[in-house]
Amino acid sequence: MEECIEEVILENEDIQIAMNIEALKPIFFEEVYRAVDWCRRMKYRHKVVRTLLDNDIKVEFWLNSKDKFFNEYSNFKDNGKLPYLEIVEKIAESKILLQDLYPVKNGGSERVFNAMLNRTLVISNRNSFANDELIDGVNIIYYDANNLNELVEKVRFYTENYDLAQPIIENAYKLVSEKHTWKNRAEELINMYYIMKDLNETDNNILEV
Repeated sequence: MEECIEEVILENEDIQIAMNIEALKPIFFEEVYRAVDWCRRMKYRHKVVRTLLDNDIKVEFWLNSKDKFFNEYSNFKDNGKLPYLEIVEKIAESKILLQDLYPVKNGGSERVFNAMLNRTLVISNRNSFANDELIDGVNIIYYDANNLNELVEKVRFYTENYDLAQPIIENAYKLVSEKHTWKNRAEELINMYYIMKDLNETDNNILEV
């Protein structure tokens, strides 16, 4: 993390200026957080992809990769940037989706749920939401983010033994189709609206009395 913070600050003159202006400090901290978080995730993802490629595992990429280091690998395929709906179609065609979940509480990922709805096996690191909602070996496969050799072993195992992934895939599909569709989220938002509306009306009635 310290390495990412230093890199972000040194490469961004606006941040350096903002550090010395009191009124800009709130904006500075917000922008630094976003930049550092992005830097951290990109460094980690770079390490993950490189580890898979070094172990002769084929990786397909669905954004324009400017990293020529990756493009030198014969087992790396850069398919170019696609609209998100087309990316979902490609996820559905894939055997495995490798996901890097954000380390935040109560945070899922649309990509994970889309993969599960399209019956694609998800191999992911963990976060608090995932630990509570998704069970390793039941509806998802977890790997230790600090042990990428484990990731390589699991990707290779399920690629070579895809029939053993089928119960996990079906369990994931059942869970997500029941609890994590866009319809589910829309209903939750509507319920939240009416709860807040009722609370505001109650508060107003108390004030009037």
